[in-house]
Amino acid sequence: MLNQIKKIIFVFLIIELILRGAIALYTLYYLVIAKPPADFEKSAFRILCVGESTALGHPVNGNGYPEQLERLLNQKASGRKYKVYNLGVCAITSKEIARHFYKNVINYKPHLAIILAGHNDNTPLRACASKGLTCLLVNSLSNLKIIKLFNFSYEIVNGLINRKLEIHRTYSDIYLSYNVPNYIDWEGSDHRKNLEYMINVALKNKCKILLCNYFQSGANSFLRKLAVEKNIPFCDNEKVFEEYRGLSSDLISEDDWHPNAKGYAIMAKNLYEIIVKNRLTD
Repeated sequence: MLNQIKKIIFVFLIIELILRGAIALYTLYYLVIAKPPADFEKSAFRILCVGESTALGHPVNGNGYPEQLERLLNQKASGRKYKVYNLGVCAITSKEIARHFYKNVINYKPHLAIILAGHNDNTPLRACASKGLTCLLVNSLSNLKIIKLFNFSYEIVNGLINRKLEIHRTYSDIYLSYNVPNYIDWEGSDHRKNLEYMINVALKNKCKILLCNYFQSGANSFLRKLAVEKNIPFCDNEKVFEEYRGLSSDLISEDDWHPNAKGYAIMAKNLYEIIVKNRLTD
């Protein structure tokens, strides 16, 4: 019995090493060989928007604040072309955004990166916050590539089953809820480490940074504090939305969390004013 357990552990270790080696080669490909995206515009002032579903513009995808910001910049530009790349993804965390950030900076070569990230770190399913031995063990096991491969395979199969049964649910329906309370210590969590990593990567690659907060989130005060600490421009969406508090029902989508097109327009206008004020396109 003991020998069988040893063999199983050995097989798992081999698979883990193979997966880590494949990831290392994949990373090397993007660092050395990868080409810019198909819509890469060399002559344009390039802006990268990273984050979760709010950055994506859910549920009005294609009309979120990145797209509206691009239109606003080009409308007011005098002979200069602006290109805003929207890399928002539903239901991811700051850790997942940070993991791909260096690759995206290398590929898109942005002049400015707008970061809106961290709210999903605060959801109950991710609220362990690395406190205590049990949490440390859970986090360590969850970082094993073989565990992540299993989870990824499960998500694919589950997604196929849901589509077959015509069950339509977005990741935001599963992970996000309106006004989620503070489950984690923002200062002591990986949230700070992930954001600091992205800030450092951008600055080392001669890319300016604009940090944002949400119209409502437990992460907002920490994001505001981090911007002051790092001496980088900050877009306070919470403050702007408070000014429209009486019209809030007209700015929020039916899921009671994400802005609608009008709400995203306010975010885009706020971003534009901060960009101009801080001369981030100079």
